[in-house]
Amino acid sequence: MTSKESNPGVTNQIMNLIAIAILVFIELFILFFLYKLRSQDYEQMVEGTAAMCGVCMLVPAFGIFLAISNIMTLKKRGIYGDKHGSAVIIGFVLHMIGIFLIFGGGLMFFMVFEGEVGMSLSIGIPFILIAWGWFLCVKEVGGKIPGLIGAGVYSMGKIVFIIGAIMYFNDPLSDSAKDKLLIPMGGTVFALLGLLLLIVSAILSIMWMKKNKPLIDTEQRAMMQMQQQQLEMQRQQLIATQQLQAQLTGGTPPPQIPHTPPPGGTMKICLSCGQQVGIKFIKCPFCGDNTSGPGTPENTSEY
Repeated sequence: MTSKESNPGVTNQIMNLIAIAILVFIELFILFFLYKLRSQDYEQMVEGTAAMCGVCMLVPAFGIFLAISNIMTLKKRGIYGDKHGSAVIIGFVLHMIGIFLIFGGGLMFFMVFEGEVGMSLSIGIPFILIAWGWFLCVKEVGGKIPGLIGAGVYSMGKIVFIIGAIMYFNDPLSDSAKDKLLIPMGGTVFALLGLLLLIVSAILSIMWMKKNKPLIDTEQRAMMQMQQQQLEMQRQQLIATQQLQAQLTGGTPPPQIPHTPPPGGTMKICLSCGQQVGIKFIKCPFCGDNTSGPGTPENTSEY
């Protein structure tokens, strides 16, 4: 029996990778919309409106998928140590706050800030929190440096985007409105670069995890070995009891109970004379008979 190898961390990182890719598409739609908005051409504005509808459809799907992937992340979160487990929990909290702000934060920002500021913050702050949550998920498993740079660049890009959006929404009909749109466009480009680095960090973490596969059934294996030791102790106690009974009754001692060594053992019992012999012996060195039964090389499985 061999230990089953599995790596739930890889599955979690793949789901995070898909979520980052969805966010890349959202940022591309935003960049396309800003470009068409800056053109101020009717036909191009129709295309820009279609792009914005794409954002409206992708954002809820992104939030739902991210919530599912985060719930899965909590499973076996400590397989790479307590430090990684703590980082995953903090990342989970950041993602949950970000998802909450995506679905209901717009109203909250509008209640606290003015309309232009609230609108700009509602499409920037949640995603910054989510980016840092991704960094926490990879920083202990091989993706620390690109993840840190990616989250930082993405945050900087979104901050620039927020500033540019506030400037534009304050006076969208002015002659300088077209030029003001260059600021959020530049911020979106930086955000895309940050997301690409986060993708690199997720890929590096997957590669690291594949090289450091955890045994998810380590506890089961230890329990099995403990059970084998308990069975061996019971066997020895039974042999001692039978020998004592034979001495008290004056009879012959009962035959030895065959012993099946645990996988990976080095000794076995000769069924003819009852002596312990090396597991690789085919003939018993004490009685010369063939050693047979459990423990022979033909039917012994080793780890």
